[in-house]
Amino acid sequence: MSTRRLHLDDYLARDQNLHVARYECWSRVQGTMHCHDFYEVFWLERGRLTHMINGTAQPLDAGDLILVAPEDRHTLRARGQERASYVNVALPAKLVEDVLQRSLGDIGIIWGQQRSSGTIQRLGPPEIDRLAEIIEMLAGSGRDQLMAEWFILSLLVLIRKNRHRPAGDAGPEWLETALAEFTSGHELALGPARLAELAGRSPRHVNRSIRRFYGTTATKLVNRLRLERAARLLQMTNRPIQEIARQSGFNNLGHFYRRFWAKFNTSPRQYRLNRRAVSM
Repeated sequence: MSTRRLHLDDYLARDQNLHVARYECWSRVQGTMHCHDFYEVFWLERGRLTHMINGTAQPLDAGDLILVAPEDRHTLRARGQERASYVNVALPAKLVEDVLQRSLGDIGIIWGQQRSSGTIQRLGPPEIDRLAEIIEMLAGSGRDQLMAEWFILSLLVLIRKNRHRPAGDAGPEWLETALAEFTSGHELALGPARLAELAGRSPRHVNRSIRRFYGTTATKLVNRLRLERAARLLQMTNRPIQEIARQSGFNNLGHFYRRFWAKFNTSPRQYRLNRRAVSM
């Protein structure tokens, strides 16, 4: 069976240097095997998929980031009955190789030269959250060479940070997967009960595992994740504080202010001002 070859120029408008899109996959999706003349990175935001690449089947869960090199033969197929969503970024081969060689001296460190399978990185909730913010910026701005290089470098920093995360700082795969999905959108507002649903375990089991691997309770971990997301949005966006509170899982603004002050010893407004102060 012949393999379809994709060309990046067919997806880029004039003066663009990257293509980015979010896809929804349903339970019966069966992709077409293909290769391409560009580098590709995609990560699973929710659900489960199977990545078929160079004759190997890779089961993917929420939080998995996959790096695919030019000429790799691959496609995605449904895994299970739940809906899945993923973000895909395509980049010119020469641009990626130039940036990686300048930054790392060896393309193989990140995008590896093995042809048996694509390179998979398992990212934690903070990294997935940061990628979502990066994609928002790419979608709202020009996709020229500067933005493409910025994305590549940001990706390298996230991968390096993830690789150097101390042992024991992550829980079992099922818990990390549930946390990645839990922090990816509106789920934060639904609390520990929703986290247990995503994990497919009882609330008691989830709480016990969180105590073991994170040294805290499920409720405290959820509150920490909500506040960390709010702090990032305050620092990196101009969104109104009320909107940030809601997007971080706080439906009551007064409660958000009290929780934020207790953790950071300052108000959300002052936190934003302090993080944006310029030293002269």
